[in-house]
Amino acid sequence: MNEVAERYLRLGLQIGRHVDGMVDAYFGPPELAAAVDAEPPVDPRALVAAEGLLDELEDGWLRDQVVGLRTYAGVLAGESGSYADEVEGCYGVRPTHTDEAVFVAAHEQLEELLPGEGSLAERYARRQDATRVPAERIEPTLVAVIEEARAQTRDLVGLPEGEGIDLEIVHDKPWWASCNYLGGLRSRVAVNVDLPMSAMELLVLALHETYPGHHVERATKDVALVRGRGLLEEAIVLVPTPQSLIAEGIAKLAPEVLLDGEGGPALAAIVHDAGVEFDLAHARAVEQALEPCDWAQVNAALLLHEGGASEAETHAYLERWALLTPEWADHMLRFFNEPTSRSYVLTYAAGRELCRAYVAREPDGFRRLLSDQVRVRDLQTVTLFRPTGQAERDLVEASGWRAFPPRLPEQPIFYPVLTEEYATKIARDWNARDGNVGYVLRFEVAAEALHRWPPQQGAAGATFRELWVPAEELEEFNAVIRGRIETVAVYRS
Repeated sequence: MNEVAERYLRLGLQIGRHVDGMVDAYFGPPELAAAVDAEPPVDPRALVAAEGLLDELEDGWLRDQVVGLRTYAGVLAGESGSYADEVEGCYGVRPTHTDEAVFVAAHEQLEELLPGEGSLAERYARRQDATRVPAERIEPTLVAVIEEARAQTRDLVGLPEGEGIDLEIVHDKPWWASCNYLGGLRSRVAVNVDLPMSAMELLVLALHETYPGHHVERATKDVALVRGRGLLEEAIVLVPTPQSLIAEGIAKLAPEVLLDGEGGPALAAIVHDAGVEFDLAHARAVEQALEPCDWAQVNAALLLHEGGASEAETHAYLERWALLTPEWADHMLRFFNEPTSRSYVLTYAAGRELCRAYVAREPDGFRRLLSDQVRVRDLQTVTLFRPTGQAERDLVEASGWRAFPPRLPEQPIFYPVLTEEYATKIARDWNARDGNVGYVLRFEVAAEALHRWPPQQGAAGATFRELWVPAEELEEFNAVIRGRIETVAVYRS
C-alpha cells in the first residue's frame, strides 16, 4: 500500500471518529478501518499534525484534500478563525457576499414566469404545490425516474459493468437526500420524504443523487482511479474537502445534462404518469431563473456565522431572497448548524458554476469530471496561449513574466488563443516569417475571463478560437492572469 495514501486514509478515518457523517464513503482496505475503529479516538489537537503530511506533499489533488482535513481538524480542536476561513480551507473557494441586486434581477425574471396574485414567494410556493407528487407515489416514481435516467446515462457517458443503487426512504434528517457509495460499484441512496416534493424537485433529486450524478461519479472513479490507476486515496470520500465541491458541482449539472437533452420528455412523462400536470420547459425556465438565488443561502450562512444575525433574521433572509418556504428555511437553519454541513452550503452554488464553466470549455468535460482526478484549481483557471515575436516577448519578461505590454496604436485588440496548436501555427508561420523568430507563450487565467471575453472564431478557421480583448481592457485582462507566463516553444525562420 502507498505509504502516503495510507496515512491520508488513516487521518480521514480518525477525524471521522469525532463527527458522524464526516466520512461520506470508505471502500479502502477494511483492515485499516478496523484498526482505526479499534483505537481510542485521537484528540483533535493531535490530528492537527496533518501539517506534517502537508509538508511532505507536492502541489496536487492529495495536498488539496489534506488542507481540507487540516482545516477541519483545527475546527474540532477549537482553533479560532472566521467562518469564511473555515470554508475556504475546506473547499478551496472563499465565500463572499453576493449583492442582493443579483437576487432582485432573478426575482424580476421569475415575476414574468410566474404571473398572478400574491407575492412572488407565494406564487412560487403555489406553483410547487400544484405539481406536488402525492406522498404515496414518491417512491415508485423515483424508482421509475432512476431507471430511465440510468438508461440515458449509459448511452451518454457509459456505466461500469455491475453498478447499481439501493433506494431507501428515510425520515427526520437534516438533509433532503444522500448518496452513500458502498464500494463494489453500489450506492445507497436515501431520500427524506418528510419534506414535500414537487415534480421538478423529484426529477432533480433523482438525477442529482444517482444518474448521472453522485452515484455515477463514485462508481466511475472507483473503476478508473482506484482499480485502474491504483490511487487508493480515492477510496475515501470526505465531506470537508475540495472533493465535495467538485462532487456537488457534478451533481448540480446532472439534471440539466438529461432534462435539457433529448431524453427530457421521457423523464417528464414519468411524473405525468404519477398524476402530476407538469410542463418541463416552463419548469426548467423557472429553475434557471432561480439559480442565482442559491447564493442567497451562502449569504445567509455568512450572516449567521459572521454577520451577527440571529436565527430569526437568517430565517427571514432565506424566505425573502432564496424564496424558501418557512419549512425549508427551518431545514436550512438546521443544515447551517450541523457540524458536517455548516460550511457545506457553498459547495452547491460554487461547484455548479465552476463545473459548468469547465464543461463549457473542455472537450468531453462532463465525462472527464466523472472519471478524472480534477482539482478545484483546474476549475478555477483556464490555460491560454499567446503567439508573439521578440519585442513583445522581451516586454513580458521585463514584467517578471506576469503581464502583457500595452498595445501599440495600430493594435486595437489583444488576441490570446485557446489551443497550443493555433498558437504554434501563428508563431511558426507568421511571427517567425516576419520577424525571424516566433514564440508560443502559455499562461493561466481565472475562468471568469471566458465570461468577460467570450471565445470567438479565429481567422484560421472554425476549429481555432481566440479571445478578443480591447486594448483599453488589457490591464483588466492582466489582472486575471494566475501565476507566471512561460515560453513553451520557439520557432526561427
